Formats: sequence, C-alpha cells, structure tokens
Amino acid sequence: MYRVHYLEQTDKMSQQVRLSMVEVVYPPALLSRCVQQSPKRQQKQRRLRHFTALSVLWFLLAMALWSRLSQGRVWDKLTHWLQDRFPEAPQEPAGASALSYQRAILGVEPLQWLFEQGTHLLCTPETAGAWYRGYRLMALDGSLFNVPDTQANAAAFGRSGNQYGKGAYPQARAVLLTECGSHATVGLHLGDYDEAEIHGAYALLPRLSRGMLLMHDANFFGGAYLEALNAKGVRSLFALSSTVALQRRHNLPDGSYLALLKPQAKAVYRMQRPVWLRVIEYQISDERLGEPGQVYRLGTTWLNPRTAPARELLVLYHERWEIEIVVDEIKTHLRVQQKVLRSHTPEGVRKAALRAVPGAFCHPRLDVSLGPASRSRPRSFEFYGGDLSALRSGGRGARRARASHAAVAH
Repeated sequence: MYRVHYLEQTDKMSQQVRLSMVEVVYPPALLSRCVQQSPKRQQKQRRLRHFTALSVLWFLLAMALWSRLSQGRVWDKLTHWLQDRFPEAPQEPAGASALSYQRAILGVEPLQWLFEQGTHLLCTPETAGAWYRGYRLMALDGSLFNVPDTQANAAAFGRSGNQYGKGAYPQARAVLLTECGSHATVGLHLGDYDEAEIHGAYALLPRLSRGMLLMHDANFFGGAYLEALNAKGVRSLFALSSTVALQRRHNLPDGSYLALLKPQAKAVYRMQRPVWLRVIEYQISDERLGEPGQVYRLGTTWLNPRTAPARELLVLYHERWEIEIVVDEIKTHLRVQQKVLRSHTPEGVRKAALRAVPGAFCHPRLDVSLGPASRSRPRSFEFYGGDLSALRSGGRGARRARASHAAVAH
C-alpha cells in the first residue's frame, strides 16, 4: 500500500528510497550511521539520477526480501512510484552493471555493522517460553549455503565431493546463534565448507553473556569450548556423541551422573583444566520416535540436579530445534527455496548472507512489537502423549510428544 508523501522539487529521487516495514526494525538514523562504515562510500553530492549510499543500502535489504527477482526488478520495485513524481523527466532504468558497481562500492562493512548493531535480544523477563529458571534460552547451529559455481567462490569456500566427483555448487558454512523465545538471530559466522563448526562457535563467543543457557548439538562439543562458556557465566546443554568416552564419577538422585572431562594433548583448542559434566542417559520407548533400546546422552554444565532436574532438561533440550525453524525461515521462506545465493564473488556471498539474516530478523522484531497476543501460548514441562501427525509437523506438540515417550535411565 502506497502513502501520499510530499517531495520538494529539489529532493533527490534516490534519497527517497525506503521500505516502511523495514524502517520499523531499522530506524533511518541507524541506517544513516550504517553507511558511514563504508570506506568507499561516495562523499560527493550527485545529481538526481545518481545513487546514494543510503539508497544502495535499501536496495541490498530489498534484495533479501525479493530474492527471486533480478537486480533491476528489485530497484524498480523501490523506485517506480517515485518516477511518477517527475513525469516530465523520466529516468532511465538502472542497469545490472550499474547496480553491481554500486554494491561493490558500498562494500561489506555497512552490512556487517548493521547486523552487529541492529540485531539484538528481544525477549523480556515476561516473555513466555524464553527462559528456564532465570536463564535465557539460546541455540547454536550450523548450516550450509550453496553459492554460485564460479572460480572465485570455489577457491574461497570449497565444495563437497565423493567417489563420484565434486559437488554441484561451492558451499559456505554458516554458524548461527539464535534466541529461542523470539527466533532472533544475533550471531552469524560464515566460513568455508571444510571449516569445522566449532570454529564458528568460538567466533560467536563475544555474543554470549552471563545468564544464558546455550543449547547445541554434538558437532559443537569440546572441552575447551565448555571451559570458555563457564568462564563467561554461560551454562550449556548439548547432545553427546557415542564416541565421547566419559567415566562415571558420581551418581545423582535424578538418574544423571557426574563425569570429569580431562584435557587432551592433541586437541585443536586445549583445555586449561578439567571440566565437570553432568550426563543424562535416556532411551526412547516408542519406536515411532526413535530406535527403542538405544541409549541417547545429553550433557550439561548445570551440575545441580535439584535446581535443574534431569527430566526437565530432557524436555528443554528440544527447544534447541527452534533454531532449525529459523534456518528454514531463511532458506525456504525468505529466499523462496532459491538454490544458491545470487552473488558471484566471495564478498558478494558474505553480503548476501549478512542481508538475509537481518531480513529474517524483521519478522521476530515485528512479532514482539505486536505484544504477547501475537505469540504462542506459554510452554510447560508437562508430560503427555502425542500422535504421529503432530510429530511429522515438527511443532511444539511434536517436541513434547518426543519427550513424553523418553525415559531417563536410572
């Protein structure tokens, strides 16, 4: 829906480019400071038909919202209503080469700064389902993004391969840090295909703070990483691979036990001292939900079973799947199942990822601004059954159903 907006005859058309919805999330003052981060920004005042740094920034954000449109069509969506303001002097459509040139001039720094300054935690102490016993629920996960098959991208990011040959596309490995209660992604690290996810986890350590409970899968397990989390006052809850050998030291009343993780001489990230872990072993009793008889393990640095009972942590861990929904929102819905990021250069790929995540941040930010009525009802730790259709939907009912059929092994 368009609104009547008064323009002076001396106004520059490119200075009027904006998206009203995005302005609610990223105020104009923030975006104006953002473009100052570009080392190549154009300082000289241009004539009406030329771009400005701010209009190019709006253009980049719009490319995340209209990911299947060409550059020219995205720019036209932003500016065609302004063309009616000057019917006596129609402007030539912006060409793909001109738009690519302007994107290169702006650089990746403004988008990096916008992500760091514009995305933030959204949940308040009153937000239902965002906390566990006073700790803010956070999730860490990794995902692969296909990038265009160019020589530069292949050299920068690498690609998968097997006995039949190389993969179809080079791939960039992203590690995301998300607030579970709001789906707000507040941390992003983009590396190459061969980079282990734990490296991205270390890169996102500055985004974590005391009073958080971080949940992640077994790919991020590491003694030095747990030691770093403990030093920041961050508690963790994670899956334990069957290949991790731990010696039971003390049995606890709730069926869990304490184990001591010792430093390993060959570890990439070395521990300074041993770390105590609490291990919860459980089995799935319903064959629809897993393999009956197999022992699954969760680990946590929350050592006191009285303040965090094993059954509660078992249910709580499934909140980690909220980040899977966030990845789905970015890959499937925001990008409309587009197979690859559109940029053909490594810097362009990083900009594409940095504009996709702030674009996805708009939804949780607007959701929170609408108030509690827009969000789902509070979650609880009740145990009850669920049918197979709920499990396939992947919703919160599915997570409760999985937990309802899980038994803590004593």
